[in-house]
Amino acid sequence: MGRLVQKFSGTALPDIESIKKAAEIAIRAAEEGNEVTVVVASIGKTSDQLRSIADNVAGSPNARDLDMLLASAEQASAALFSMAIQSLGWPARSFTAAQAGIVTESRHGNAPIREICTDEIENSLERGEIAVVAGFQGITESQEVTTVGDGGVDAAAIALTCSLEAERCDVYSENEGVCTADPRIVSDARLLAAISYEEMLELSAAGLPHMHPQAVELAMDNNVPIRIRPINNYENLGTIITHKFIVPDNTVCSVALDEEQASLSIKVYTTGGDDKSLEGFGSLFARLDELSISTGMIMLLTREDEPAQELTFTVDKRHVAKVRSILESLQSTIDHPIVRVDTQIATISVVGRGLSNRPEVVGNLFDILSRAAIPVQMVSTSDLRVSVVMPSQYARQAVKLVHSRFQLPFKAID
Repeated sequence: MGRLVQKFSGTALPDIESIKKAAEIAIRAAEEGNEVTVVVASIGKTSDQLRSIADNVAGSPNARDLDMLLASAEQASAALFSMAIQSLGWPARSFTAAQAGIVTESRHGNAPIREICTDEIENSLERGEIAVVAGFQGITESQEVTTVGDGGVDAAAIALTCSLEAERCDVYSENEGVCTADPRIVSDARLLAAISYEEMLELSAAGLPHMHPQAVELAMDNNVPIRIRPINNYENLGTIITHKFIVPDNTVCSVALDEEQASLSIKVYTTGGDDKSLEGFGSLFARLDELSISTGMIMLLTREDEPAQELTFTVDKRHVAKVRSILESLQSTIDHPIVRVDTQIATISVVGRGLSNRPEVVGNLFDILSRAAIPVQMVSTSDLRVSVVMPSQYARQAVKLVHSRFQLPFKAID
């Protein structure tokens, strides 16, 4: 008998009918002889709706109460999922994070998972039940309800896979699997049967919505296979994410697009000989780290035509207001900064292996963009990813051109 963890995203559960379909998938896995634990997100846009209500009620709601509110969305989803399984004739039991033993740090809104005590889930599985766990939430040692932030359902699913010593984690969504590009943008994008943890980590960081980078990293550290599967076709095995030594060694495997970024440019004049701008920039990034706000590309320019330093970086659009607030609090070290925000940008990323040793990959990318007269604003390179920031109106055209240039519809470049 095997042991599986299944994770169903909110987009995979937009309504009651989709919950019933997902329940059938869980039962089918159990009928095949597996002990099944399901981790669920909230139904559709429920969490977003609750957050909007909270904002309307309180403007800036208390973090503790907001966690209490948002945790209820996953709790409802878990209960309904368990009811759906039982209505189809299979025993099931729903669990809040507290009942499932998911213990987090005491940080409301973005609490890291510290440990999982799976005794109650183990008891449920021994009784032949399908255990249904509310994702996105946890509980502190002092019994405070927390939420685990962006990607929390993914992280909870992988953490449970580790704790339960399950064979793998199957992630169900509306997508077929991991493709060479977003099929909604590139009609001939090809499904990848397998991809390495390292490549998936880069794709996730580059904006691919299948898995949060934190969850992929946790799976990689614990050697947990992940299978990305479509909810509407149980026979489709989708994409397996596993160790790099047992997947195809493609130099270029996929092109990702992130349209949710904004760029911030902070210009500080350094007259008077008392330049505290670097100290201030350091304080800014320390504060971003405390708030778990990730930055993308970073560029620091010391201008020769005027006594000034200019820092430019990319960040999720949702966090722009917080970054502005932090800057206002750092006036003692970042004196009278000139801040420019551009929300009309996008980042395309070419992901593969050994890219730092393949200058022709970067050369081809620049050639494509130059021929199409697509402006380039920022560039970053690593061994696994080359990313380019550009005006958002060019991004989807760029993805199509890059995908075609590297022949990704047919095969990856060797």
